Amino acid sequence: EDLPPTTEGTTTVEEVILADGVIRCEMVPISVVDVKRRMRVPKMRGVHHPLGYFDFEVKGGRVFATKAVVD
Repeated sequence: EDLPPTTEGTTTVEEVILADGVIRCEMVPISVVDVKRRMRVPKMRGVHHPLGYFDFEVKGGRVFATKAVVD
């Protein structure tokens, strides 16, 4: 759908917020046959949070996270 022109010949765009944050999840290999889940939150609107990595696991529909230990 085309945006309506303004009186100056430009268009107006309504800002729409899709998310308040970014959570990055990845699988990190720890051996030839095993991986661990790791996450990081690089952005979260209006929240002071640690920027480091967390290891996490999903058990019974719940997520458990612990501060990642770098080997």
